[in-house]
Amino acid sequence: MAPARIAIICGLLLGVAGPSLSADDPNERLDVLLSDLASASADDAPAIESRIQEIWADAPSDTVDVLYERAEIAAALGRAEDAAALLDHILILSPDFAQGWAERARHRLREDDFSGALSDLQRALDIEPRHFTALADLGGAFLALGNEDAALEAFREAVAINPHLEDAQAAIDRLKRDVEGQGI
Repeated sequence: MAPARIAIICGLLLGVAGPSLSADDPNERLDVLLSDLASASADDAPAIESRIQEIWADAPSDTVDVLYERAEIAAALGRAEDAAALLDHILILSPDFAQGWAERARHRLREDDFSGALSDLQRALDIEPRHFTALADLGGAFLALGNEDAALEAFREAVAINPHLEDAQAAIDRLKRDVEGQGI
């Protein structure tokens, strides 16, 4: 029997959670938080969203974490080229960091690079399909490109995960009339 399986069985017999049952597992915490968010009140949702964003922003290494913080600072200071260079470097070091792709997509959206943003958003969503911020940004990118059908679908997916995205819900309400027509 494999050592990991033995440890889990012994842990269960002793009443101790094994490694796969750890409350410290970010994926398990994310599952719980996303479930909580779906049914949260409007008052509770911002705190849950913040905790989800913290998990997504938790870089896979200290180096990437420092670079990510510097990219956020550069973007906030309006130093777009510096932010872009840092985000590019982050994604070279950590190509499976969904938040890095989502953040670079946001940067590209601000620079009107819709093709690059779409590519980055797709990569982020391949890694974390429940990334509601990336889905909402995807909707915005499709909308800017005039693809209202795809925008509506992306906004709906975002709101299905996080029903507290007011801007995405407002976009859905506007787009439904244009895409699906108005009922009689």
